[in-house]
Amino acid sequence: MISGIEFLREVARANLAKTSGQPVKVELPELKGKRVGVVGGGDVAIDAARTALRMGAEEVHVMYRRSGDDMPAAHLPEEIEAALHEGVHIHTSRTLSRCSVKAGSRAFVCSGSGWRISIRRRAVARSRSMKSTR
Repeated sequence: MISGIEFLREVARANLAKTSGQPVKVELPELKGKRVGVVGGGDVAIDAARTALRMGAEEVHVMYRRSGDDMPAAHLPEEIEAALHEGVHIHTSRTLSRCSVKAGSRAFVCSGSGWRISIRRRAVARSRSMKSTR
């Protein structure tokens, strides 16, 4: 599990290294063909979700605790629409009571009152703000 800002920073460093031709040590998770969970609803969460898809993630799920209209990223509705169009799954009104990574299994489970999302053996990104839709 990594923070959304850390994830985006490492992606930017990797892109800079590619374009500059300079060797830079970058620690990026392998996302190709994996399922990614993002907890949050702000700009960082949406950017991390879209970036994960562009890096080859099979599925990306964004989970937010309030309605879609209350998402901090809602000030740029075109970003949310673009994320949905690209295939990001947004789950809103999901108050998280628990998020955990099961030791040794890389299973990421988020649950709340009457709901549960489990993402097994995949990479997970987390932002500081929390949101979800659907």
